[in-house]
Amino acid sequence: MEWLTKYPDRFVRECAELDKLAQEVDWLTLLWSLTTDGLEVQLDMTVHGSIYKARMGYPAVFPHAPLYIRPRDPSERWSNHQFGPGGSLCLQWRADNWNSEVTGAEIIRSAYELLHIENTPVTPGVVPS
Repeated sequence: MEWLTKYPDRFVRECAELDKLAQEVDWLTLLWSLTTDGLEVQLDMTVHGSIYKARMGYPAVFPHAPLYIRPRDPSERWSNHQFGPGGSLCLQWRADNWNSEVTGAEIIRSAYELLHIENTPVTPGVVPS
């Protein structure tokens, strides 16, 4: 959580962007929490009638390292773009292309898009790598 004291303006921006997203869409509820791993946001994303209970983690060196989204249940696998059961979703921004200006709201939108395309009930889509 070192980034909170080093970049308090960024924390304010993150809060504002997440609040804005939660007000704009009807598929998301969120709650900030402190865990033994650091600062996280507990997410419930409703996609095609299913609720995906996730957690988005802020690494200690954020914004210089990417955020992650994982299922809260470590046994769940939601996507072909996921690092094993309970693992992080492989989203549009990861370690290989991370940009420190990317916000948690953008990461959540990316996760929603992935789940929305891949988990379409009738004809699941394919998300390219």
